[in-house]
Amino acid sequence: MTRRTKNSDSRIQNSECRTGHVLFVLVFLLTSEFWILDSACAATKVFLHDAASKLDQSSAFDFRLANATQGSAKVTAVINSIGGAVSGQYWPSSTTGHILTKTAGGTKTVWFSAPLSSGVTISGTVTPNFWGQESNGQCNCGFRYEVLRWSVAAGGIVSSLGISTDNGATEWGTSAAVRTTPTLSPTSTAFGTGDRIVVVIYNDDGNGVTEGSGRTWTLDYDAATGVDGDSYLSFTETISFSADSNNARPVPLTASTFQPRVLAWGRDCWREKIRNSELETRNWKYDTRPAPSFCFPVLIFVDSTTH
Repeated sequence: MTRRTKNSDSRIQNSECRTGHVLFVLVFLLTSEFWILDSACAATKVFLHDAASKLDQSSAFDFRLANATQGSAKVTAVINSIGGAVSGQYWPSSTTGHILTKTAGGTKTVWFSAPLSSGVTISGTVTPNFWGQESNGQCNCGFRYEVLRWSVAAGGIVSSLGISTDNGATEWGTSAAVRTTPTLSPTSTAFGTGDRIVVVIYNDDGNGVTEGSGRTWTLDYDAATGVDGDSYLSFTETISFSADSNNARPVPLTASTFQPRVLAWGRDCWREKIRNSELETRNWKYDTRPAPSFCFPVLIFVDSTTH
């Protein structure tokens, strides 16, 4: 009897031990799986704010700030509708009624993120979460959006990651509501430290309808989480930002960064640097053609860390 009891106790203990091991393994696997899923689902919301970007402002555009910080109070941007099918939107279109304006008929509004604090390659799906409404059901208005890369090295916008589908968004309603489509599959693009994400929102026909003139639609943004105006783009990647600053300005020259470079050719061959006034970038164009014999080179020293 005693032996059977001991054996029985032993079997019970072994069974409990084995059960404990199985439970441990199951818990480990489950928690590990959840951790993996959580890492794979990491995403960054880039919120649209009403605060001005600290980049040099353009006379043609109103630069607003975007970053990973949630807003707190709803503000609006309003654009007039235009009659007929809307298409051919692009950055930096000068066509009236293409790029979202701060006020109806006002300055075109574009969002520049704060500088990235570390490099990242953006290649995953971009998902909108835009709140808005139209003034009248006959507006038949929707939206498109484009994501671009602003380069700290070039001092301007250098590439587009892509633009959402034409007529891809469901028509706005006459009451504020959120739109989470169309998503964007961007061209894989490497961003460096100090670069910025640029968000441009365009006027467009709603899906399956043609826009009517004489109306307006409104984007609500910069609000608290989950309410009207909680507008952002969700990126698949983890993206971190530094405090906003005008990092487009050249850094002070130092002896270690002095680099001689031919700016242009002198005398009658002088080719002035030409600024692209519409883009308001700091990209300068140089004449690279062979110089005639009577020309002489004009040298300048530039900071190699910013050019």
